[in-house]
Amino acid sequence: MRARLKKPEKQAIYRKRKWVAEQVFGQIKHGMGFREFTMRGEDITRAQWLFACAVHNVMKAVRYISGQRRKETALAFIC
Repeated sequence: MRARLKKPEKQAIYRKRKWVAEQVFGQIKHGMGFREFTMRGEDITRAQWLFACAVHNVMKAVRYISGQRRKETALAFIC
């Protein structure tokens, strides 16, 4: 891997991995603990995956909203 990343153009390609969907997969697997499907069948596993994605998106929205509230309360104390 070190040999591959010695060239600047290869570093730029590898650096783009931060912006791709790989982050979401890592957050769902590591942060939420979603490592395996609990049922068999394509339809059911697809439903489980969509549910995990929906939970991830809701958690992002909650973090964003709570961050906005913190900013508002901090501004209220300053003013």
